[in-house]
Amino acid sequence: MAESSMFEHELEQMKVALAQTLFEEIGLNVREAMEMADRFYGEIAISLESGESVELADFGYFSLRDGFSSSHMYGSGRY
Repeated sequence: MAESSMFEHELEQMKVALAQTLFEEIGLNVREAMEMADRFYGEIAISLESGESVELADFGYFSLRDGFSSSHMYGSGRY
């Protein structure tokens, strides 16, 4: 699998996981949860594409380098 399609597959899995959490924990219906997850990751993508870095408190730091997303997860040992 090409690197970009692997990233897209992982991104889709993250969206589904977020939507499932929103459905189970907050009580949004499935459509609303997927829309919110799409909007959330869309805003991150827009920021990265415009050259900004994104930091999610207590989660990680994301930036775009040479056309690929780079992330640093807090407390994971991955840097």
